Order: sequence, then structure tokens, then C-alpha cells
Amino acid sequence: MDGNNDSDKKVFDNTAPVRVKVDLSKIDPSKIDDFRPQIRAQEEEMKRREQQERLAAEEEEMKLREQRERLAAEEEEMKLREQRERLAAEEEEMKLREQRERLAAGLIRILCIFQGAAVWLKIFAAERKLRRTT
Repeated sequence: MDGNNDSDKKVFDNTAPVRVKVDLSKIDPSKIDDFRPQIRAQEEEMKRREQQERLAAEEEEMKLREQRERLAAEEEEMKLREQRERLAAEEEEMKLREQRERLAAGLIRILCIFQGAAVWLKIFAAERKLRRTT
């Protein structure tokens, strides 16, 4: 541990606020007035740091709140999109069902017409046969 070794040196963080209690009764009153500007400056610096930390925390909270709101809005939009897609699919299915029903009804009508025609043909054939035999 010689004095030239860098690893032996202690590192101090001078940015961290340090609070020291001082017994003012042991200090000469004339000297206290000399330190008042420094004390006020340190107090103001501490207040400024606290305010900056508070503002940074509020800003971070605001960002998190905005992010949560944005995520909630995206989730709501996704749900609405899925609902619209589901409704569109159901509507398409309903249209196809109605179209099949119309086609089936048309085919039934055509079959009825052909059956009716067949019946009339049988009737005409039977009448013709009766006329020939009589």
C-alpha cells in the first residue's frame, strides 16, 4: 500500500448531499454570519435538487400513465377491430345462407313447375288416349 498506487485512493461522491449537525453554541457568533450565505446557497441547492428529483419522478409517472393509456387504447382498438371482423364474417355468412335459401326456393319452384307440367302432360296423354279409344 504505497502512496503511488491508484487502488489505494478513496473515491468520494461530492454530489450527494451531506448533512452535518453542528453545535452552534461552540461557534463564535461573528463567524456564523460569515457562513450564512454558504448555508443559504447549500439549502437552495438542496431544495433545487429535491425539486428536480420530484419533477423527474412526476415526469416518469406521467410517461408511464401515458403509456398505460396508450396500451389500453390499443387494446380497445384491437378488441373493436376483432369485433368488426367477427360481425363482418357473421354478416357474410348470413348473406350466403340467404342466397342458398333463395336458390333452394328457386329450385323447388322449378321442380314444382316441371312436376306440374308432367302432371298436365299425363292428363293430356290420358285424354288423347281416351279420345282414341272412344
